[in-house]
Order: sequence, then C-alpha cells, then structure tokens
Amino acid sequence: MGYLLSGLKAFHQINPDVEIHIFELDEHKLTPFSFTESFIVYYKKSDYKNLSSFETICKSIHPNLLIVSGRTHAHYLSIAKFYKNKILTVSIQDTQDDKSIRTFIKCLFASFLYKRYFMCLWVTGAHGIELGTRLGYSNKDIYNYCYSADTNFYTSPTNSLQKKVHRKIIFVGRFVKEKNIYFLVEAFKKVNKQLINKWNLTLVGHGDLTTDLIDDLEIEIFSFLPPQRLKEIAQGVDIFCLPSIYEPWGVVVHEFACMGKILLISESCGSKDDFVIDGFNGYSFNPYDIEELERKLLSIFTMDESEIHRMKTNSLLLSNRISSEIWAGQLKALLLRSLTLQSNY
Repeated sequence: MGYLLSGLKAFHQINPDVEIHIFELDEHKLTPFSFTESFIVYYKKSDYKNLSSFETICKSIHPNLLIVSGRTHAHYLSIAKFYKNKILTVSIQDTQDDKSIRTFIKCLFASFLYKRYFMCLWVTGAHGIELGTRLGYSNKDIYNYCYSADTNFYTSPTNSLQKKVHRKIIFVGRFVKEKNIYFLVEAFKKVNKQLINKWNLTLVGHGDLTTDLIDDLEIEIFSFLPPQRLKEIAQGVDIFCLPSIYEPWGVVVHEFACMGKILLISESCGSKDDFVIDGFNGYSFNPYDIEELERKLLSIFTMDESEIHRMKTNSLLLSNRISSEIWAGQLKALLLRSLTLQSNY
C-alpha cells in the first residue's frame, strides 16, 4: 500500500545501502498497487507457488532481517521458522486486544502460533501492545507503530486549513459489512432532516455491498480513487467518519487527521485512541448505538465555524504522533538488533 511505500522511502533516504526485498501476496487483491521504485527488489508470490521454489529464492537473498505480514501463510511461516534465532524474525500484528474468545485462544496457543516462528512483534497502538504481552512477548520484543500514513503526502500545513465550513462529511473504505456503511447513512439522513442548512455525505470505496438503494440528494458515491484525487476531494470536507464494527487499526484515520479533519470514529477502530480525543478533535461512538452517532453528528453539524476550525487544527496536532520517518526509525532499530543477533550466531 501507499503508506508502506512512504515508510520505505523514508528508510531508504537514511539507509541507501540497505537492500529491500518485498514479496507480495498478489492474488485476490481488492486494491490495485505495485512497486516501481528502483531501490526495491519486488517479487510476486504467485511466481513461487510451491514451498521449494519459495525457499530457494528467499535463501538466495541471504537476509539480515525478516518481517512477515501475513502470519497465516504456510510458506511465510516456514521461512520464519528456518531463520528464527539466526536473524531477527518479526511479525506484523495489527490485531487489537479485544478480550474475545478468539483472542483468548490465540493467547492460549501463542507458543505454537507465534513464538516458534517470531522473535518480535511489530504492533499498532496501546491495545496492540497489550495483546503482544498476552501472547507472551516481553516489552523489549514488542515494537509499536507498524503502520503510518504517508505523512509527507497527506499532511496539510496549519495555515492552509480553511475556516470556511463546507458542511460535508466523508467515508472512505471498502464497501463491506464490517465497515457499517448503512448505519452511517441512516444516522446521517435522520439528522440532516432536522437541519435547515443541509450537509452532504460522500462515500468512497468499492466492495460487495450494493449502494443502489442509497438514494438521497445529499449523498454522493465514488468508486475507488487514487490518492491524489482523494486528497483533492478531502479538501472540501469537514468531517471524516469511520463507523466500522471491526477495524484492527485504520490507517485512513491517520490520513484524515493529517489533512486536518474532524474525526468521528467507531470505538471498534484500533487507531481511535491515538488520533481521537473526545471534544478536542472529534468524537468516538458505539457502532451499534445509532442514537449516539446521531447525537454526535448533530453536535458537529450545529457547531459554529470557529469551533469546527479549532477541531480541525487539533486533528493536525494529533497526527504528529506517528510519521513515515518514525516508522523508518523503528525499521532501523529492528535491523540493528538483527545484525547484532546475527553477529553472535
């Protein structure tokens, strides 16, 4: 994804001699993307369908650090098991500690599911750290902020934030059940009926859910948009809403914080705690309580322009908690630790 590329670019700028090899699980992808940068050696996993060919190409690289995003892929686990304790093996872990039965089972069998393959976890946020400790990893083996928005691309200068209120709210994400889009649409329509000065809702994305039944003059729907076009549309909105019933992290929340938007984010979104302070730059809400969302929509819709501008500015402040450069720094820390391990092997 674009945010990964941004982090890798930041890393490459300060570590130009380090080779970066990326294997992509390129089958059944919903979002089109490919690497074209000369400093990345790019492989399609579909070109190495059997384990033998995959092991051969991986071992020929002679890696100094192995990071796996896709912990359930058998071939990836095999390589991680081979390299464990020879170099640092790291699992990207964006799942949050949600106290569910499924998470309880993961923790119960952590030695089998995680620790026989991975020496460290690279997680997202406080709840990700909590899960890491429940999986049996010590604090020194848990690294934070495995995701960052492309802060160099999305961050708006403070003086560029418009004081004008556009009376527009936007959702960006896949059109699937867990994103809870119909819930947002229903709440928006009910609140908007109460207003003399109507607001507009923009939905951006694609997926299995049909949007044919969303028939409202104040609702506009776009399919998948490239980042530049999305950024252009976002300049004319005031609020970003993510109503998901399940959202392990949500890089998109960070992206809209960078662009200085009021955030209205589901309590089920992992990045909510890092980028939303209730009453400061937006609100969180229960994604099953439509009346709560209606109240918070109405609260923002009826704010005066100065308060809306203040909240937008505060989102920009909170976006600085993570950046592409900080992500690159974490990657450098993992590499240095792995090189130390390798020298002692």
